[in-house]
Amino acid sequence: MKRLRDFFRQRGTELKRADIGPLLEKVCRSQAMRAEAAQVVLECHCDDGLPRIWMDPVQIEVVLRNLVSNGVDAALSTPSSDPYVRVHASVEHEHLVIEVLDSGDGIAPVDLPHMFETRRSSKPGGMGIGLLISRSIVEAHEGRLWAEPGPGGKFFVSLPLSEHGHD
Repeated sequence: MKRLRDFFRQRGTELKRADIGPLLEKVCRSQAMRAEAAQVVLECHCDDGLPRIWMDPVQIEVVLRNLVSNGVDAALSTPSSDPYVRVHASVEHEHLVIEVLDSGDGIAPVDLPHMFETRRSSKPGGMGIGLLISRSIVEAHEGRLWAEPGPGGKFFVSLPLSEHGHD
């Protein structure tokens, strides 16, 4: 929590070279019981041989937890005979790309420009800032967080394979 508070005070990150696989597994395990109880299939997969990247694992975990949790919520809120959240990590064009797809309604094109702004949350006790915080964290890593219109929720995190001055 201290690093997160520091990040929001001064946008500081503690970069280190780390594997995304164990972090994704941890995030998916943290949501597995909730997904299973709601009969939402949660699948997490990393391509073989993914390189280690420069990241602050605590901050990237916050981003991934937020996206996966949002995906489970979306899958729950949309009637479907096959609710799911699928998380996949791969390398594309010198970036590690993590996609989080869900069986929810997805995002209307008209809502895309405002997805990452502070907004009223539909979740009990929600503050409506999860995506805003997540985007700030990803951008502090010189990466990108974006969404694509539905059907189904489609969120993507792209992180550079190398950090300036580190290889």
